[in-house]
Amino acid sequence: MSHTPQTAAHLSAQPVTDVVAVNFAPDWAGVRGVYGGRVIAAAAEAAREVAATEGLRMGSVHVEFTGGGVVGDAELHRTLVHRGRSTATVHVECWQEQGTPEAPKRRRVVGAVVKFLAPGTSRVFGNSTLPAGPDPEECEEFDAPWGEMAYDHHFGFRLISHALEDGVPTSRAWVRIQPGTGLGPHGTLAALLDVLPPGMFMREPYPQFVPTVDFSMHLDADAVVEEGEWLYGVMRSDWADDTFYVDTATLHRADGRFVARGTQNRHIVR
Repeated sequence: MSHTPQTAAHLSAQPVTDVVAVNFAPDWAGVRGVYGGRVIAAAAEAAREVAATEGLRMGSVHVEFTGGGVVGDAELHRTLVHRGRSTATVHVECWQEQGTPEAPKRRRVVGAVVKFLAPGTSRVFGNSTLPAGPDPEECEEFDAPWGEMAYDHHFGFRLISHALEDGVPTSRAWVRIQPGTGLGPHGTLAALLDVLPPGMFMREPYPQFVPTVDFSMHLDADAVVEEGEWLYGVMRSDWADDTFYVDTATLHRADGRFVARGTQNRHIVR
C-alpha cells in the first residue's frame, strides 16, 4: 500500500487502514503462547513499512497487550493517523483467530502507537562510558532459570552480573540477535529489550512466567544495529508487588552509544 503525505487535519478526519499478514512460527513459542517480543517486533515493523513515514525515523513504540498471541497466522491492522512536517503517528492492532475449530474466537492481541520523528542535523549527546568488564567471548552462555524456550536459538546471551545496585535488582549482559532471524531493524531492538532477564527470575521462588502487560520503547533513530552485533544490556527491576512489577531495559553498543530503552509492566504468574 502507498500513502501520500497529507495534512494532519485531513488524516485525522479520514484515516487510512490496511491489513498485512504475519505468521508467528513455532520457533517463537514461549510459555502459553508466542514470545511477547516477537509480537511487539511485528507491530513495530508493520508501522515502519507505512509509506507516508518516508523521510522520518522511528522514535518510539508503545504497546499494550489485551491477550496473548499464539503460534500461527495473524493480521496487523495499521492506520496512519497523523503525518505532519516533523512527526507522524501510526496505530497498529494485531488480531488472531484463536480457540478451537469447534469454538473459534477472534481476538485482539495488541494495540500499538508508533511515533516517527524528523531527523536532526547534528548529534548533541548520546554516548556513555560502559563499566569495565569482560567481553562477550569471555562470558559463558546464560543458563536461564526458566528453562529452555523454542526461541532461544534466535539470540545470543552472555550474563555479566546480577546484583542489587542501589537496592534495585540489576542484570548486566551481552545480547545479540542471530544472523538470519529477519525481524527487521526496529523489531530486533524490541525483541532484544524483552529478552534480558526479568528480575523476578533472579530470586526464588521463581514465577511460572511474567507476561508483558504493556511496553514502551524509545530509541536513537540513527543507531543502526546489525544482526549478530553484541549489545551491552542492563535490566533493572524498578518496582514490584506480589502480582505486577515494572522493569526497564537499556541497550548500548560496545562503544557506549545509546541504542534503545524499554520499560514494561509485567504480570507475575505463579
